Amino acid sequence: MRRAKFLTTSIIAACALSVASAAPPEGKGGGKGGGGGGDPEPPTAFEPEFGGIRIGGRNKSDQLVLTNRDNSIEVVAVDRKGMRGLDLSNDTAKRITFWIGNSIYLQSWSNGASFSVSEPKVIYTNNEGLGPADFSPDGTKLAFLEKVGGQPALRICNLHSAELRCESTQPQPALNGRDMKQVRFHPDDNNKVVFLAKPPPALAEGVYVYTLGGAAAPEDPLIPGLVEFHDVGPANGANPPLLVESRTGETGFYSLTDGSKVFPTFDGFGFAHRFNCSSDAVLYIETSGGGAYIAVQEFGGPTERLLKKGWNVNAGHDWIRKTDCP
Repeated sequence: MRRAKFLTTSIIAACALSVASAAPPEGKGGGKGGGGGGDPEPPTAFEPEFGGIRIGGRNKSDQLVLTNRDNSIEVVAVDRKGMRGLDLSNDTAKRITFWIGNSIYLQSWSNGASFSVSEPKVIYTNNEGLGPADFSPDGTKLAFLEKVGGQPALRICNLHSAELRCESTQPQPALNGRDMKQVRFHPDDNNKVVFLAKPPPALAEGVYVYTLGGAAAPEDPLIPGLVEFHDVGPANGANPPLLVESRTGETGFYSLTDGSKVFPTFDGFGFAHRFNCSSDAVLYIETSGGGAYIAVQEFGGPTERLLKKGWNVNAGHDWIRKTDCP
């Protein structure tokens, strides 16, 4: 079983508005020296593992940061105010999405001869309002909710294979009239989504699974009674694909196969859980013991503290899921 470990060390940052490099800027040092003239980390050595949006505070921009597995290198991919709803594709597609206001942004990264991040581009705007986007498992599509005539609607963006844009978009009219609250792609199917909705005349929210382009919306929730969920994770061997939610810090896990509650060994207390590629560990905001911090816990393992202040539960964090998952 894969152990996800991150060691808190001094970090380096290289930032430009359009391109970020794993090599530190002149005079900033690198590696574990963190600004003291240490040896720069070789650009080809940087393998980003996860990312998050660091809130800048008063008169400061927010920063979208990528870090490697042991947190010895940090790359600021974007530096601007108001970023929210971060989602990272798998490590083959190498894409990043977030939203600001009523616009969804897309950018890409590369770690060939050197590490670089493209300038983010607006790929979709709706002045009525929209929510954060979620990558399909293969990284070729985005699913998001938007307002159409004041009502929530699901839209799919089919991403261009080489350019930062939607090659086409597809509404899902069968879901019109559903009071949808959240949506994510099914973790094991590029043509299914998992969404939270309150369909009339139901009295309580529920989680539904829908096949894109379907003629009719699902009538019965797979998981009734949930009011929110955080993430969905792929099947792992005999274990089913999972959904995770948290009410007042208590975490619950559910099977996306039959909707039953499952009980992996997890004793963390917090919010905003994101699964790794094998659904045997979560990245989340731990809130026990005073204060809040980013942590990772493998099921059955200890809680490992990652980054400190400046990482906000509402801003977004995610794992880069590995295509060749250990």
